[in-house]
Amino acid sequence: MTQVSIVAGIYKSGADYRESYPVNYYAAVMSTGISKAYLRTTPGLVQFSSAPGRDRGGLEFQGELYRVSGSRLIKISPNAVVEDLGYIPGSGRVSIARGFDRFCIVTAGRGFYYDQLGGLQAITDPNFATATDVVFVDGYFVFTDGDFIFPAELSDPFTFDPLKFGSAEIDSDPIQSLEIVRNELHAVGSTTVEIYQNVGGSGFPFQRVKGAVITKGSVGRYASREVEDGLFFVGAGRDEAPSVYVGGGGSAQRVATDEIDKIIQGYTPQQLATITVDTYSSEGCYFVLINLPDKTLCLDVWGTAKASAPLWHVRTAAGEESAPWRCSDPVRVYGKWVGGDPTTGRLCELRQDVATEYGEVVFREFSTPMSFIDGNGMIVHKLEIFGIPATTQLDVSPRISMASSRNGVTYRQERWASIGRRGQHDYTPIWRKVGRADKHMSLRFRVVNDSLFSPARLEADVEQTNA
Repeated sequence: MTQVSIVAGIYKSGADYRESYPVNYYAAVMSTGISKAYLRTTPGLVQFSSAPGRDRGGLEFQGELYRVSGSRLIKISPNAVVEDLGYIPGSGRVSIARGFDRFCIVTAGRGFYYDQLGGLQAITDPNFATATDVVFVDGYFVFTDGDFIFPAELSDPFTFDPLKFGSAEIDSDPIQSLEIVRNELHAVGSTTVEIYQNVGGSGFPFQRVKGAVITKGSVGRYASREVEDGLFFVGAGRDEAPSVYVGGGGSAQRVATDEIDKIIQGYTPQQLATITVDTYSSEGCYFVLINLPDKTLCLDVWGTAKASAPLWHVRTAAGEESAPWRCSDPVRVYGKWVGGDPTTGRLCELRQDVATEYGEVVFREFSTPMSFIDGNGMIVHKLEIFGIPATTQLDVSPRISMASSRNGVTYRQERWASIGRRGQHDYTPIWRKVGRADKHMSLRFRVVNDSLFSPARLEADVEQTNA
């Protein structure tokens, strides 16, 4: 028997060989004795509470959950009771910064503070510019309008001094967003990132760190995020095609694979300007999610470090193969991860013990590279998948499909096999008489049911034939 990799597959597209990443599965790096890694189902989503509108972002503040839902700021209790706190204008994702005794929301050019004593209050100072983003650092709420950077006064965050405005000056690119990395202010432009330190004084309190400039920038306002003391962003330098980078110390390291680059570069600049980047950690994994128009690309940062190779996978919405994951901006609160559904008025809880999303079945897929035996033909007598059999309801028999391709483009008719029933702890799906291939063969597996099935190793009984 020959072991065949299931972490990523290969297929052909035009004149290219392309990688095929697991869909709604991710590689968990662990030496089990069966394999060095196995595939886990991405977490299911269950409704945590209803909400008044489409989710626009949220945060945990002083142990409680706050989110902007539609045009309302809401607070959600541990038992999912929703309290309406006031009106928030706009319709897209908001920028939120957490301070010591209040948090700030920026949307539609305006700024709002919320604290438990004063409630929701708008910023009305005439010196407040039209803001596009906000962060909190060293006691300051710091804003940008895309051209200038301006802090609120330390003594009164509702007050702004027109003499305390700064700007990013290395390049003429507009400021897309502000990020705080290692307690340093990063002005993320469209082609550069400038880094500032708080130096105090009577004027603009932040001074650019000499030589600390990243010569690449972000494609959009929400396409960057602080990740593990680095700046994770989707972007490019001047006259470059977009990719995925982690910046730090005045330089940026590419973390995209060639396949990720091909996917990202397939979108227009207008589409990329709308993408968002989210993060969450769970059970030994730290996920960074790039929400694209029709899918979510996900990198496991900790798994990548363990494997010494980038571990990417794809997430899509339940019931659809061309829509991003239906969990937006997950927040750790009340001992769980709670996010928002970006398409409907509800909040979701991430659950690793659930395979569905809001009760809907999730499409899952993984595939193999092309098997090749010195240019000779082959006969595949049997395929067997070892791992953890399906966990599902009693009297349900979930199945998995297998399809084979001899050219890396088209796949033959799917063949189905059981992935076990409740109580069958040692069950392995098997396909016999898979077929003959003149040169090479690749395989694709699909699971479309409500089961938790974790494949760890694919074994093939292969007979080599003459050329």
